[in-house]
Amino acid sequence: IKFMIVLNEGRPSRYKMLKEYILDHVKDVDIYGKWQEPEALKDPRFKGPKKFNDLQQMLPKVKYTFIIPIKKGWVTAKFWEMAHYGIIPFMDPTYDEQNNLKYPAFLKVKDASELYKRIEYLEANPDKYDMLRKQLDKMLKEEYYNGEYLNTLTMNTINEITKS
Repeated sequence: IKFMIVLNEGRPSRYKMLKEYILDHVKDVDIYGKWQEPEALKDPRFKGPKKFNDLQQMLPKVKYTFIIPIKKGWVTAKFWEMAHYGIIPFMDPTYDEQNNLKYPAFLKVKDASELYKRIEYLEANPDKYDMLRKQLDKMLKEEYYNGEYLNTLTMNTINEITKS
């Protein structure tokens, strides 16, 4: 699957951003999630919610996705989820504006044109695609999965707060 998006509408609605980056430019995309926007309900690309187990079967087959923040500047687990499944997650310019994730700058796109140029570039250069995939894989550290990272962060924060 070349391109797929897992995204709920949210409040305020993310429809306008999705339309600007994806809907106005891509015919072959499936969008899974909960939407009430009247235009989305009429658009066959919107497939509705999908059970988690079903998504887990689909996501490893996806090459690219696009992430829109819940709110300007916010970061979510979506980046990590997509990277975990081997998906290259391009991002709206307002996603993680502080770069807390330390993602490759290539993934942040300023507009729809840049998004599609980068996908075309990766499609035409499989070695660059593989290099980016490996870079994302290296970001997925064992301590993120086993709880060690969060535990260390929590304990260090508690120690800082309780210092006299």
